[in-house]
Amino acid sequence: MQIIIGFQSEMNEFEHIGDCPERLKWKEIRYQNNSFCYFINENQLNFNDAQHFCVSLNSTLFTISNRFENLFISAQVDSKSWIGLYQTSNNRWKWTSNEKSSYRNWNNIPRTSEKSQTSDCVYVSLNSFDKTFTWYDHDC
Repeated sequence: MQIIIGFQSEMNEFEHIGDCPERLKWKEIRYQNNSFCYFINENQLNFNDAQHFCVSLNSTLFTISNRFENLFISAQVDSKSWIGLYQTSNNRWKWTSNEKSSYRNWNNIPRTSEKSQTSDCVYVSLNSFDKTFTWYDHDC
């Protein structure tokens, strides 16, 4: 599976709008008085390696808190892309950023509720049925 990873870093880490780190060609998004930097990496990584890479950049995988953010990230990628949502050992969904969000955009494919031996993590991908980007769970 080809993975493109989205990252975010809150702009309050930087003094001015437009101060996203240049060395990796980070870009800025503004939404409701908030600004974020994001970076799309086209390297193929599993979820855990992707998150470790993000941590090395003082960041996290992209958190999607609402429909706008979902549409935004969907417009930035054209293949399967990790986001920062994963399933905990007690079968709850949690964001790597520890943000609280009840927004979900699951694909209509039935998901098993049984806990497997591996953790489930979430990626966005084009739903071939209705041509929209939806969320899928997958082994991390």
